[in-house]
Amino acid sequence: MIIWKGWGILVPVIWVASYMILRNIFMSFWIDNYWIARIMSWLLYLVPSVLIWFIGRKFNERRNEVYLDEVSGETFRLGSLHTLFFIPFEYWAIIGFILSIWFEWY
Repeated sequence: MIIWKGWGILVPVIWVASYMILRNIFMSFWIDNYWIARIMSWLLYLVPSVLIWFIGRKFNERRNEVYLDEVSGETFRLGSLHTLFFIPFEYWAIIGFILSIWFEWY
C-alpha cells in the first residue's frame, strides 16, 4: 500500500518516467567507451534526483508560511505538506540517489 499526502505520489512517477526517457536516449548511442557508459549511468540516477528535489521544494515552499487573521487574531498555514510514506517530497531525491548508487554498485 502506498501512502501519500498531496502530490507525493508524483515521486515514483517522476523517477520512473525520467529514468525511462533518459535510458532510451542514452541507449540510442552506441557506447564502446567504458567511462562514458559509466557517466551516462550516473546521469540516469542524478537527473531524476535533481528533478524530484526542485519539484519537491517548489511544492513544499508554502507550508512554512504563517498567516495572521486580523479579525480573530488566530494564526494559520495555507500550504500543505506533500509526502510519500510520511517523508517530504524533496527528501526522496536524497533517498533515491543513495539507493540508486547502491543498486549501481551491487
